[in-house]
Amino acid sequence: MTEMQNTAKKDDICFVCLKKGAKLRIKFFILFFMVISIASLDLVNANNEDKVDNNILKDIHENGEARVIIVYKQDVNKDSALSMMSTLSLEKDNKHRNLNSADEDVDFKIRRKYDIINGVYGDLTEKGLNKLLENDLVDKIYYDYVYYADLQNSSVIVNASLTHSRIINDINITGKDIGICILDTGINYTHPYFGGCSTSQFLNGSCQKVLNGSDYVNNDNDPYDNQGHGTNVAGVAAANMIGIAPNATILSVKVCNDNPSSTCTNGDIASGMEWCIQNKDKYNISVISMSFGSASSYSTSSPCPSSVFNIDIANANANGMLLVASAGNTVTTSGIAHPACNTNVTAAGGVDKNDILDFSRSDLLKFVAPGVSINTTNKDGLFSSASGTSFSAPHISGAIALLLHYKKAESNQSLNLTQVENALKNGKNITDTTGLNFTRINIIRALESIDSKNPQINLSVSNTRFDKNSLNITLNFSSIDTNLNNNMINVTYPNSSLLFEYNSHMSGNNLTLSSLNYSINGNYTVVLTVNDSNKNFNTTIQHFEVTPYVILTTGNFLNSSTKNINFSFTGIDDQNISNFTIYINSSGSFTANKSIPATGLFNITNISIDNIQDGDFLWNILVSDNNSNSAFYFDNFTVSIDTTTPTINLTHPVNNSINSSALEIDFMFNVTDIHQINNCTLNINSLNNKTIDNPIIKGIESNITINLQAGTYNWSITCTDSFNNRATSEDRNFSTPGDLTKPTISSVSSSPGSTSATITWITDENGNSTVNYGTNQSNLNSAANDNSFVRSHSVSISSLSSSTNYYYNVTSCDISNNCASSSQGTFTTSSSSGNSGNGGGGGGGGGGGGGGSSGGDSGNTISSGNTGEEKTVAYGPIQYTDSKKSVIDQAKEIIDSNPELKKSLEKDYGNENVDFGIVKDANIKRTLVANSGSSTISVAVKYSGNGSISDFLVYDEIPKSFAENIKDIKIRATSSKERTVINEDPILLFKYENVEPGKEFEIIYEVNKKVKIDVLDEFKQPVILEKVKPSINIIESKDNNQISRSKNYILFIIIGIVVIIVLIYFVIKKDKKF
Repeated sequence: MTEMQNTAKKDDICFVCLKKGAKLRIKFFILFFMVISIASLDLVNANNEDKVDNNILKDIHENGEARVIIVYKQDVNKDSALSMMSTLSLEKDNKHRNLNSADEDVDFKIRRKYDIINGVYGDLTEKGLNKLLENDLVDKIYYDYVYYADLQNSSVIVNASLTHSRIINDINITGKDIGICILDTGINYTHPYFGGCSTSQFLNGSCQKVLNGSDYVNNDNDPYDNQGHGTNVAGVAAANMIGIAPNATILSVKVCNDNPSSTCTNGDIASGMEWCIQNKDKYNISVISMSFGSASSYSTSSPCPSSVFNIDIANANANGMLLVASAGNTVTTSGIAHPACNTNVTAAGGVDKNDILDFSRSDLLKFVAPGVSINTTNKDGLFSSASGTSFSAPHISGAIALLLHYKKAESNQSLNLTQVENALKNGKNITDTTGLNFTRINIIRALESIDSKNPQINLSVSNTRFDKNSLNITLNFSSIDTNLNNNMINVTYPNSSLLFEYNSHMSGNNLTLSSLNYSINGNYTVVLTVNDSNKNFNTTIQHFEVTPYVILTTGNFLNSSTKNINFSFTGIDDQNISNFTIYINSSGSFTANKSIPATGLFNITNISIDNIQDGDFLWNILVSDNNSNSAFYFDNFTVSIDTTTPTINLTHPVNNSINSSALEIDFMFNVTDIHQINNCTLNINSLNNKTIDNPIIKGIESNITINLQAGTYNWSITCTDSFNNRATSEDRNFSTPGDLTKPTISSVSSSPGSTSATITWITDENGNSTVNYGTNQSNLNSAANDNSFVRSHSVSISSLSSSTNYYYNVTSCDISNNCASSSQGTFTTSSSSGNSGNGGGGGGGGGGGGGGSSGGDSGNTISSGNTGEEKTVAYGPIQYTDSKKSVIDQAKEIIDSNPELKKSLEKDYGNENVDFGIVKDANIKRTLVANSGSSTISVAVKYSGNGSISDFLVYDEIPKSFAENIKDIKIRATSSKERTVINEDPILLFKYENVEPGKEFEIIYEVNKKVKIDVLDEFKQPVILEKVKPSINIIESKDNNQISRSKNYILFIIIGIVVIIVLIYFVIKKDKKF
């Protein structure tokens, strides 16, 4: 081989290598481009994931279209919105296209329009999807997910048969006329247990059991079942004779197909629900039963998904309809299917006939019912056995129909979801291996729990009045109740002790009493009480009388303060009374005291006894008739005679003494008497002053305390016993210096407006409030007052002239009428145009109190008087180092850094769309006055801005050194609309409305202790805020759209760059090769 040949061969080999390398590079870049494309598609999906389900994209990519439900926003007209797309109608009542467009240009093929959901159901193309993604009228696009059908001896297990035998108002409880709407594969309405109707009978509405329905799988009105599942389900719920509710009516809606595995779609289910809701009143549809579920499972930790027919579920529930769905057939303890997981749906789990759990369950499941080997109707017109929670659901649906039937018959009422589920909880508790608890339904217990009707009862006595030993009597009784539990009869003697008690579970019976039972003459009481299983009860009473006997009216003569008593009584006999005799026991034995003749069957009379001595005596009355029958009253009575007055002994103050106490005087005494003392009264200078009626113990010293001014007094005590005997003690004389100390006045200040002013001050003890004022310094000829005794004083003055200087002083008098007045102060009212008035100087404190200070002070001032210390700190307008920030941004920084303030604002304005701003033009002065027994903080706030503020907020934190808890503080805030306690520590927020420029107001805190004057330094400057209307950021909404578009532009740029890089790579390689 020549060198040239060798070279050529080598080149051929290299060319082959180049071809292989090029292929590898092409494959690599194709793969790289696909990855970039998929990533780009994911980016698009991420931008639209809130609007469109990812499974829609997958179906469009694989099949060119996807079955969807388009839901428009609530206020959008769906027909108008659809006109923006090229559509083709496939609805069962419209086989023609509604726009002139070729099939390949169609955006959306309409299969069905919804009435309750603001949306449409059909097939969406890629072109249609792109239009919808750019359409702001669309709320969400739902994928048409597939649901799977969850494939009469059980009637006894849940006590349905026993329920059918119960009667309410002569009606057996069988679910009569309650409509159950069954969403499934349809129903074989020709089955004998469903009425044996022909197709024509069903379609013309003459079928008495299966009243109507629809087929959304085949888009017609005939929901005939070719699969069998729906017929199985309907048989359990309401088949004639064997169903849980055998007299309920059935509405069959076919939403699941006839395939052996039978699947149902979102779109058909939503249509089926809407049919049930829209026909609710026509067919009295009260229950919607669904024996299908999603392939996925849900629990509390994996919440129930959003589904298009959740809208219909909520609508059905709002219309009083109850929904039941099977929980699923997967053997899992971690979740149940949708729609069973929806909170407006009662989920049905399954157990076998031994109550062993076999199917899906989670913490969302409450109820289980039989679901294994259930004998029921089949599509062939016969019967078969089936298993699955599909058959647990109709157990519960039928149970609900029975409960609704009962409540309608009982009280013409219905039941809501909460009431039904509370009733169903009265079943058998079942616990699984994970510790979850479920209730296996027991319909009879559920029925009993909603029973609110009292039993109907009747009681009669064969003879109502007769002589002792003359005859027997018969007690006849009967009762009617759906859930009868017990009849109880008790008979009591005339003295109310029990003769006998009889209990029976029978609805009627009779009892005979012989003369041997009548050991006491008098009126016997017979009480019949009947209760049912839910503790509803009814009671009736009858009487019979064993004669002769006496009725005594005891209340009029048990106690007497006279020696003459009139004993009143009534004699009763079935023949004729002859006489009455009174017996009195005063020495250990009864003796006849006086006898009077009498006649008649019913005689009301009395016997008078004179000159009875003081003491306690037993007595009784004997009645006799003409047949020598006689009887005492069944019990003895006591008569008490007390004509003796109480004896009173005074102990303090002693006669002619001088009391050293300045204020309170204790008057002490003791009293003795035969019986109880009712009350005692202190008399001062022969006038009743104070009465005590709390238990007064005889022979034990009692005390009455009052305040007296200086003077000399006569005093005595008057006491009354329980027999109204009254006595007054001797008179005694004493003197007292009284309270001679005047109150001390401090912190006098004024807050003027244009035609009014508020004057405030503090005293060291409780006193009343008076302000004397006028325009002449030497003649304060007007006054305003408040007679309440307080320490923190505030008096409002009205009808003032604007732009006028006023002089004033304040006066407070304590309870002993010791009065103190301040020195004279001044204030000037503002002009009527609303400009601020000037707060004048406060008057000097009376009795050594400190003078008030005028507005505008700054820094700290400390003063002290003979009653305490005073310190003031003034805060100027709030300053911020960053002046570029708005007052709203500054307020936001403060609120975000203060959790307590933020919590308070959220509490007061949580549901309002508001912002807050800092109020800079506010001067604040805080003053602490510390006295021996109390301390007061006054916070004076003055607004000096230009415009009015509708909501003016003052946030103030109080240190624990002043008060540990809000309960320890007496708070007064003048003009405040409301006060919010943010924290008991305490922290407070005060709210003022419509604050004008120049407005001043005051907040006062008072505690009953003396605090250190330096505590004032621990107070922070109050935060002053105003509520402002929020700004609407239109630009932000626009920017979001721009951002969305920008993402798409960036996506296309990235793809373009990748393509360019690939082309450049191949060009470079080609140049190198040649």
